[in-house]
Amino acid sequence: MTLDSGKRGRLREKKMGFGVRPAVLVVDMTYAYFDSDSPLGYGADSGWKAVEHLQTLLAEARKKDVPIIYTKSAPLKMKKQELKGLGRKHTHSEASVENSRMGTIVDELAPTEDDLVIDKFRASAFFGTPLISYLIFHRIDTLILTGTSTSGCVRTTAAEASSYNYHIIIPQECVFDREPLWHEVTLAVLGQKYADVVPSQEVVSYLQKFGESSVLG
Repeated sequence: MTLDSGKRGRLREKKMGFGVRPAVLVVDMTYAYFDSDSPLGYGADSGWKAVEHLQTLLAEARKKDVPIIYTKSAPLKMKKQELKGLGRKHTHSEASVENSRMGTIVDELAPTEDDLVIDKFRASAFFGTPLISYLIFHRIDTLILTGTSTSGCVRTTAAEASSYNYHIIIPQECVFDREPLWHEVTLAVLGQKYADVVPSQEVVSYLQKFGESSVLG
């Protein structure tokens, strides 16, 4: 089962649209999600395709000095159940402890010294992190949301960003999940409730024009 972009588009009649101050958020693109030795590793196909699209998008963002924020799970093994959370056999943090490479952002997307890298403990990039403070400081109104997993950390982050009234843009080729069905269904839900799910090239085109009067309105 797949849901094409046309069907996703019909779920929300009116698009949210881009704002005037964007930032790119790259969620958990670490080796833990790509390495077959990791309990979370599943990115051999869709994950590396997302990396290719993200490379293009990030290159345009850097040309325009658009803030780029990365998240990765905190490299701490939580021993207390109330901190670790319920119902999870494997966490990104535990994978990172067992092999520090697992907690490293893939080389193809390596952050620069100008980028912000945030450790997070739960699915949402906002929960218990300085992300909202950073966005407010930079007066960001548009969050370009990328990374993994579509049905987990990306969806949870989008829901919380919606509560803060951000324009949420998800370039569909720049997110991925373990199962294609989960990915497609979640994109449909995100497009209906929280975000504009658009082709990656549409976001690249927006970034290329960023700063022009046509973009800033």
